[in-house]
Amino acid sequence: MKSKTYKSTRKSFTLCSYLLFAVLFFSSTVVTKSSPSSRPHGSTAAENLPEPDPRLQELREKLNHFAEGVRFQYDSTVLPTKSILALDSILRLMNEQPEAYQYLIRVHSYEDGKSADYMLEYSKSRATAIRRYLAMQGISSKALLGQGMGSSDLKCFDQKEPDCYHRNNRLEIDLRKWDDEEGSGELSSELTLLASRLRFSTHGALFHENDAIIKEMADYMKQSNNSYNLIVHAYDPIAPEYFNVALCETKGETLEYFLQLNDIAVERLNVIPKGNAQYQWTGKYTQFLLEIEEITNYD
Repeated sequence: MKSKTYKSTRKSFTLCSYLLFAVLFFSSTVVTKSSPSSRPHGSTAAENLPEPDPRLQELREKLNHFAEGVRFQYDSTVLPTKSILALDSILRLMNEQPEAYQYLIRVHSYEDGKSADYMLEYSKSRATAIRRYLAMQGISSKALLGQGMGSSDLKCFDQKEPDCYHRNNRLEIDLRKWDDEEGSGELSSELTLLASRLRFSTHGALFHENDAIIKEMADYMKQSNNSYNLIVHAYDPIAPEYFNVALCETKGETLEYFLQLNDIAVERLNVIPKGNAQYQWTGKYTQFLLEIEEITNYD
């Protein structure tokens, strides 16, 4: 009888021990999983993200503070005098930077009753006007990238609200650290070499015998998703400077149009007319020079 009681007691003790061990084991597992030191899924990637650069953020805020003063005339790409003064403040900030930056000139545009496609082209023209002004004041064209936003991000939906037009027709500037060598390279050199073979008419038309060259340029451009500056130089000792710039712009826009026909998105092409900034004089003829710069896009 005692033997049976002993065996029964021992069996009960063993069973209780197993139960106690199981409880302790599962309790420790739950505590471990809920411990603050454990990392949820994805936290490692978040911790590896670079810290925001406070100097970069401060410069971005200053640039956009002055950008608020850049206003366009209604249904126009003309920059009024007050806008030029605001751009001059932006220019001073850019020139003060000890490090190289690349600036994204982002322009939003909206006119009541105009189509989205129309306003997208309008935005691009306004961005080009701003880029052109900054480039003519000495900022490297490689460091300036324009982007037309159209009416994709309206800030005001009631035209009766104060300053509604300006809030929807605005300039924003983004920037990043940038190595000046990014803008040049083997692809840019090859495109510039091809562009040197193009022949335009006196008034800026591109002859159709250049179609093969345009196609070859487009094929090179399709190797990447980056943007390109089409920089046109010219000199004529008789014509005034504004005529030279206008003619350069016409030639650049002609090339832009033909590249679009070869499936290069217009958003990737930026025309920069330089006038007589650089030239080659050969006897009685004006030599037009065309440079192509590949500009690394923002992520």
